[in-house]
This record gives sequence, structure tokens and C-alpha cells, in this order.
Amino acid sequence: MIFFRGDRIRYLGRPDWGPGQVLADSRDGKVLVRFEAAGTMLLALSYAKIFKVRPCPAGMPGGYFPGREEGSGRLPSPRPNA
Repeated sequence: MIFFRGDRIRYLGRPDWGPGQVLADSRDGKVLVRFEAAGTMLLALSYAKIFKVRPCPAGMPGGYFPGREEGSGRLPSPRPNA
């Protein structure tokens, strides 16, 4: 996956770092990210399992949720009640 400056991300291996923002476009298999709780980190994309997120709609808890590829404009479908 390619990351661009301004993308919001999460690092699956370090949820305690909180959400991050990409500071520079990814290149050479690396990406520079500033995390809320951990500061600025240079991550190797072959090792770090990161994914893009989008801001939650106002009033929703958590602040972020996994999003689809940029530009899809669609939210994940809710699960039907059992």
C-alpha cells in the first residue's frame, strides 16, 4: 500500500501509540509518521502492519475507524441484528 502526506493511519502492533498522521509520502519501503502518544517514527512497511483510517462522524466514540481505500466514499456496512 502507498501512503501519502496527510493520511491518517493506525499501527496494529502498537495500538498504545494512538492514531498517526503521515508526514511525508512513503518511499523506499518506509513511511514517516507522527503518532499522538509516541511522537515521530520512521516505519518499515515490510515490517509494520499499518492501515489507513478516516475520522469518525461527529459524536461517535473512538475518534477513528478502519476505512476503505481513499475515495470510495462508502462506510463499512453495519452487521444485521441476529
